[in-house]
Amino acid sequence: MASLKDIAAKTGLSMNTVSRAIRRSGYVSEKAQKLVDAAVIELNYQPNRAAQSLRSSRSYEIAVINIVNKPSSACDSMAMDKVFGIKEYLTTVSYEPNMHYMYSSPEYSAESEKLFSNILREKPAGIIFLSEDAMAMKLYDLAEKSGIPAILISSAGNLRYDSVYVNRKQGVYDGVKYLLQKGRRNIVFTGQKISDQRFEGYSAAVAEAGTSSLVVSTAQQLSGRLEEIFQIGQDTAVKILSEHPDVDGVIAYSDYLASGIAVGFKSLGKKIPEDIAIIGFDNRELAMFCSPPLTTIAQPNRKLGRLIAEALLSKVLSKDTEKIQIKVKMELVLRQSA
Repeated sequence: MASLKDIAAKTGLSMNTVSRAIRRSGYVSEKAQKLVDAAVIELNYQPNRAAQSLRSSRSYEIAVINIVNKPSSACDSMAMDKVFGIKEYLTTVSYEPNMHYMYSSPEYSAESEKLFSNILREKPAGIIFLSEDAMAMKLYDLAEKSGIPAILISSAGNLRYDSVYVNRKQGVYDGVKYLLQKGRRNIVFTGQKISDQRFEGYSAAVAEAGTSSLVVSTAQQLSGRLEEIFQIGQDTAVKILSEHPDVDGVIAYSDYLASGIAVGFKSLGKKIPEDIAIIGFDNRELAMFCSPPLTTIAQPNRKLGRLIAEALLSKVLSKDTEKIQIKVKMELVLRQSA
């Protein structure tokens, strides 16, 4: 197992400098900090956090709370990418993430609050919530009352809470602009919600271009099983063509919905992207395996995890009470569907 001495030998720095860099305490030049961070990763340095905590009376644990509405959501790949980003950053600064899963449904609320009380008694250095549902915000308030810094991943930024959020409006705006640049003029937005940031981005782009806003709401909620969402997508394709027969572009609420729409269009004799271009949202794994592969608006989840961990740690170390609001840009991933 690597030691401070090994890192000092690797970097050519003194052990005192290495120690300050790892603890993020005291002056360390930017060059030295980068050398130490790289050596920590390369040598897989694992500090004795128990000993550190005893010496300093300070916790080096960050509690990461994933609140889900059903057991199958706990291992969602997008959430795991965020967790990976969190751990990737915290490892470089000698902090350790500790994962906790809770259910948001009412029948589990008492159990979840009890678990959270146990977490607060352990006095972690800080808490990260991977969502901003009602339970997350309630638990955030409890953490704040206990004097423990907390931050959450928000859908659109929430001024009441420290948060990092993905700029969904910008993501969909960029998607529509891309379709417009490709000569598409009858672009439909379709999804369950027509009032969130996705729709705001769509509306802004079509208004700027002077084209008509064409909205087709899905007939059902998009929170069921994947095969149900896939079928909703096929049904939505029929609905789109019946309401807007001249459609030449579609922005879908999610990749799952987009994949079903693509199959629905093809069953009705439409070619993709020749007749109708389709852009999904999320950059799920299935987007690569659609036929044709799905152009999509990607959430940079690993980056999101790193940023939220870094933002929380800045609060932990500075004890700054000013609210943090960090907006993360989405990226358009070009494949063959648009």
